[in-house]
Amino acid sequence: MGDDLSGTATIPYPEILTRERRRYWQWKTMERVLLDFIDYAATSGPALIRGGDEWRWLLLPWDADQQRYDDTKGMNGFDGSVPTLTAWLEDAGALERVPADTVKTLLTQSAVSGPMGYDDQPLEGQFFRIIPDRMLTVYPRLATQSRVGENPWTRHAGGGR
Repeated sequence: MGDDLSGTATIPYPEILTRERRRYWQWKTMERVLLDFIDYAATSGPALIRGGDEWRWLLLPWDADQQRYDDTKGMNGFDGSVPTLTAWLEDAGALERVPADTVKTLLTQSAVSGPMGYDDQPLEGQFFRIIPDRMLTVYPRLATQSRVGENPWTRHAGGGR
């Protein structure tokens, strides 16, 4: 993703972001990483899965948590910000859980290139479908990102699904 969209949501952020000012930079960093994975999912789906077009617009938020953990060599552990941000986007209607049976079917037809998901939750319950028009309500600048190639968000900028 070209621009940093963290802090630009058009809806109120979760209260914990304003209540825990000492950790604000961590939350902002995590929002940036999660947005990168959301943008990537719009074209390819979850980073560790290779399958067909059926994976487009599907998000595994754990990927974002793992990316930050790896980038900081474990110094920034899993602090709960990804589940909080994911729940916030789900409440806004920008994400919806993918039914477990749908995920199981998709996984059997795909190649998984690494360990995935939080250990304390069934993998099938960790995937979300991005609702492009609702995500654009929260982050309208996704549709105006400069990028090489087509911007997958622009066709949804008018409210189409």
